[in-house]
Amino acid sequence: MANVVTIQTLQDGPRNVKVKLVGTLDTAGAIAATDLIDPALLGPIDNYNNRLATQLGIKAIAYSVSPGITVTLYWDATADVQILSMSDADHFCLEYSQPLQNNAGAGKTGKIQYAVNIATTISATNVQAFSVVLDLVKQTSIA
Repeated sequence: MANVVTIQTLQDGPRNVKVKLVGTLDTAGAIAATDLIDPALLGPIDNYNNRLATQLGIKAIAYSVSPGITVTLYWDATADVQILSMSDADHFCLEYSQPLQNNAGAGKTGKIQYAVNIATTISATNVQAFSVVLDLVKQTSIA
C-alpha cells in the first residue's frame, strides 16, 4: 500500500465551509505543500450576485496526528505563510473567537495548503495516520 491522502468537502454553504483531510502513511516519503482548498472552486457567497470567495478565514481546527509525523497548514502565496504545525496529538481542537485571517502578503492566492513531514521510519507494520477538520468562513473583498 502507498501513502493515501483524501480531501473531502463536508459543507459548502453561502458562508461556511467545512473540509476534512485524512492521510494514512506507510512509507518514509514526505508530502510537499499541496492545495487543500481553493476558495475559487467553492459555491458562491450569494446566489443573486454570484460572488465567489477570494479567501477563507479559519474558525476552528480539529486534528489527530500519529507520533512521528507533522502536518503543517499554509496560506498559499509567493512565499507561503505557515498557519499551524500539528504533531503528536491523539485529539486536539482549536476554536478562535475571530476567524484567523490570511496574512500571506505578496502573491496570496486565497488557497490553504498542507504538507506532511515524517520524522520516524514507517513500515507496513508501523502505519501512521492523521486527520484534520477545518471550519472555515468564506470571505471576499468588495471592489
